[in-house]
Amino acid sequence: MALNLRPDFPLVSEPDPLIVMRGLSREFLRVGQEPLVVLDEVNLTIRSGEFVAITGPSGSGKSTLMYIMGCLDQSSGGEYLWHGQHIHQMTPKQLAYLRNHDFGFIFQSFHLLPRLVAWENVALPLIYSGVSRKQRKERACELLDRIGLGDRLEHFPSQLSGGQQQRVAIARALINQPTLILADEPTGNLDSRTSVEIMELLRNLNDQGATLVMVTHDGSLAAMAHRQVEVIDGRIARDVLLKGIPD
Repeated sequence: MALNLRPDFPLVSEPDPLIVMRGLSREFLRVGQEPLVVLDEVNLTIRSGEFVAITGPSGSGKSTLMYIMGCLDQSSGGEYLWHGQHIHQMTPKQLAYLRNHDFGFIFQSFHLLPRLVAWENVALPLIYSGVSRKQRKERACELLDRIGLGDRLEHFPSQLSGGQQQRVAIARALINQPTLILADEPTGNLDSRTSVEIMELLRNLNDQGATLVMVTHDGSLAAMAHRQVEVIDGRIARDVLLKGIPD
């Protein structure tokens, strides 16, 4: 029986794509040199409930694609539609709201604040939502308990193993009940056994209705997804359906 991490994830049935990217590009200007093209005419559609693995060699542009998807970076050209709305037409305040409420970020390096205990790290996004300290602690502790860290609530990151730190990071990504979970090499700093445990957590979340986009260089992890999108030299070289989305 799968661990019920997010009982409040709705079952998604709308036909419209969650994400549509058309002709998306990203260039970096270099003094005295030609612009560095990181993404070149990317076309990508992601529907609600999918688990998409983005793969490719180092420097291919896969992480940049994910950062643009999560509004952590901006494209140089092309279109990005979120729920049918043009990202480029949104104000900084609207983009900040999306990052805090609609997107949940999981990174390879965890990015936990060393002076905050586990529940405080998880509750951090709630501060920007105006939630009281009492409610923040209740929600964070409940979520940590669901992922097996109920006995580590008052532990600092330095007192946790790598796998435990990543679980805290996953809980932090879920605390605002995001529509989309973006994971950039989420098992890159973990041993093989812990990597399997973290992937099971992510798969459970997807089974419960979360849309999951994961950047990885590991073929065995990519094989767990519904789709594999391979990025090479800033372009989508391959977009393969591996398995159907569960009803």
